[in-house]
Amino acid sequence: MKPRILSSCPPGGTVLDPFAGTGRSLTVAIDNDRNGVGFEISDDFINACRTNVAASLARAEARA
Repeated sequence: MKPRILSSCPPGGTVLDPFAGTGRSLTVAIDNDRNGVGFEISDDFINACRTNVAASLARAEARA
């Protein structure tokens, strides 16, 4: 997933994931200086996604 995101979205760009699941694409985006927008309807996946994205945002903030 990381190679696809890095090759198709420039730094500062936005990754759209309409089926975000656990948020892997969003975390890859955040960890590599991209923005991420994701949608998910499953409560189980939403909670996992929120946890994973929060961790990535914390890492990004620590780098800033």
